[in-house]
Amino acid sequence: MINSGIGGDTAVGALERLERDVFSHKGVSVMIGDEVVALFDAYVTVDKHQAVIKLLEVCLNHEQTLTDKEKCWAIWNISDRFAMLRKAHQLLLNHKRFEKQLLNMEPKYLHWIVSDGTQKLTLIVGGYEKYWNNLYKYACENCPKINENAIIRFESHRASVPIPMAVEYKADKNHAMFSLENLKSTLKELKGSSNELFYELTYYTQIFACYNFFKENFKPFLDPANESFKKLLPYLNTDNHAAYADGKHHLLGSWDQLNQPRSPYNQATCAIHNYIIQLINAKEFKLALQCYDKIKIFDLNYGRYFDSKIEFAKKSV
Repeated sequence: MINSGIGGDTAVGALERLERDVFSHKGVSVMIGDEVVALFDAYVTVDKHQAVIKLLEVCLNHEQTLTDKEKCWAIWNISDRFAMLRKAHQLLLNHKRFEKQLLNMEPKYLHWIVSDGTQKLTLIVGGYEKYWNNLYKYACENCPKINENAIIRFESHRASVPIPMAVEYKADKNHAMFSLENLKSTLKELKGSSNELFYELTYYTQIFACYNFFKENFKPFLDPANESFKKLLPYLNTDNHAAYADGKHHLLGSWDQLNQPRSPYNQATCAIHNYIIQLINAKEFKLALQCYDKIKIFDLNYGRYFDSKIEFAKKSV
C-alpha cells in the first residue's frame, strides 16, 4: 500500500496510476478493496482533503457494494476532511447522513459519530454546538457499555470535553461537566487494561485543561497529572514505534482503528504531547519546560505547532 514517500516522482507516478485504476472502473472497483485503501492512505498522507472526499463519495455512490461499517468509515472520513478544511456547514450535512446511517445499526456503534475532537470543534465554531451536544447525549443514553466499544466511548468523552485550542470558542459548562464525569467513569472501566496509563494522563490533562477553559481553579489536578506523566515516560524507551499494540496498520476512522489499543510508545507520545500543550495553555510554563526537558533526549518530532508553543513557554518564564 502507498503510505509514505508520495513526494517523489516515482511515487507521484504510482499515485496517478492508482487513481486511473480506481476511477476508470466506473464503480466496479469502488468496493473497499486494496486499491481504494491504498489510494485513501496516499491522499491522507499528503493531506489531499478534497481528493479523499471525492474518492469516498464515489464509494458511497455504489453503497450496495459496502457493508454498514464501510459506509460509516467513508462518512466519518468525509466529516474529518470537512473538519480539517473548517467547512462547518458541509460537515453538518454529512454528519446528518452519518446519524441516519447509525440509527439503522446496532446501538453499540453510536459513539462513532462523536469520537473526534476536530470534528466537534469545527461544528462548534460554525455555530452547531447544540447539534453536537445532542448527538453526544443520545449516544450516552442509548449506547450499551460493553468491552467492544470501551475505547471509542473513552475517545468520545474526551472529544466532548472543551479545552483551550488554537481556535477560540465557547462551550456549555454543564455539558462539559457531564462529559468529564463520563470520562472518569470510562477511565475506571478501563482500569487494568494495557492502555491504562494513557487513559489516566489523558483524563487528568482533560480535567485541568477544562477547568482552565472555564477559568476555574485547576491547581489540584496538576500533581496527579504530573505523576501520570512520570509513569508514562519509560514507554518512550520501547523499541516498537508502531501506532497500535498489535503492530498492524488500521484504516483511519474505521471501527477497528477507533477501538484499537495503542502501543506503549504511541500511548506516551500522544498523551505527553497533549499534556505539555495544555500545561502551556494553562500558563504553567515552568512545569511544561521541566517535562519537555525530560523528553528532549527522545528526539520526538511533534511538529511546528508544538515547537512554537515550547518557544513561547521559554519566553514567558
